[in-house]
Amino acid sequence: MALGDIRDAGDLDRLQSAGKGFTYRAWPAGGYTDLVQYLAIARDTEERKLPYIKAYFELILRADHQAGLIDTGLLPSTTLKEEKMGDIAIVAALQGALEEPLVPNAFLYQRYRDELASLAQRTLSGDRAAKKDLEGRVKELVVTFQIQ
Repeated sequence: MALGDIRDAGDLDRLQSAGKGFTYRAWPAGGYTDLVQYLAIARDTEERKLPYIKAYFELILRADHQAGLIDTGLLPSTTLKEEKMGDIAIVAALQGALEEPLVPNAFLYQRYRDELASLAQRTLSGDRAAKKDLEGRVKELVVTFQIQ
């Protein structure tokens, strides 16, 4: 079991892309943080430890624990009853935006950053092929992206 944040998930994603990583499952963790957290069980975790890890996950993801987060003004990491969530103005305002992520894989930008900068420079200097390549790469990154 490991408790990490979005940076750790990015590191694991890069390792996996290079053929050096491992398969893992990630779950959101309760409690306050200004970073996204994930819960994971490493593939090589001893079998005898699994029931304890699962019990811990169930404890922190329990509905009453998650509902307590709402009472303190935090967003829960699991789905709760709509009527409880609907009472919070920020949740209602963000509901549509949060239903489908604009950037499905946040790690791709980091991977393509240098290439995007180069394509942008070439596009600004009038290279039509670079503009087409830039549009394609950015469409990979952002689902609803459109260049006029």
